Amino acid sequence: MKISKISIFKKMGNKTEFHNSFMVLNQSLGFEKMEFQSFSFGTYDECKDLFIAAFKFCDKTVTDFVWKGKYHDVIQWMADTKGTGLFITGDVGLGKSNIVGKVIPLLFLEKHNKIVHFAHANALGKNKEQLLTKKFLTIDDIGVEAFHNEYGVKSIPLKELVENAERKCNTLFISTNLNKHEMLERYDERTLDRIRRLCTLVKLKGPSLRK
Repeated sequence: MKISKISIFKKMGNKTEFHNSFMVLNQSLGFEKMEFQSFSFGTYDECKDLFIAAFKFCDKTVTDFVWKGKYHDVIQWMADTKGTGLFITGDVGLGKSNIVGKVIPLLFLEKHNKIVHFAHANALGKNKEQLLTKKFLTIDDIGVEAFHNEYGVKSIPLKELVENAERKCNTLFISTNLNKHEMLERYDERTLDRIRRLCTLVKLKGPSLRK
């Protein structure tokens, strides 16, 4: 299909004309518009109540909920995700896995009827092809997974999943005990940069909540 220069270079101020030009590109070149989905779980106070209730519901070992200051960042994200997922880092025993693996999937199903699929980092290599098809994906505890060789080439499943999420505008929820330096040593700057783009970063610190 021959593309008319006139149809492509319409004035951007006219949304209808720009849409028509985009459709031409889409049909002839497979040109896809990138658009990340944004969600809200309510006002800040509503989100805080939801978060605490879901946290306690998902972890019955929590008798007295302990508020960590950086949970505030999760609540702000819940009020308006701005098209991002979550990347939660920090010390052990602060609820990272509980948040990305249980709380967030529960709230997405309850409030938005969306299924968030779960994968522990150890299973990335085995389940990579299936995980590449998921629109909403939790990857828990990255940094513990083993790398694999595929036909003599080193395979880093997380890198492939992150690249795929960026290309397809998927939503990722990731947790890790690694700090920035350790992330760069294990993966690379490009992968970390993509995660920063795809996810809102939350750094949890403090003593473990485990008793």
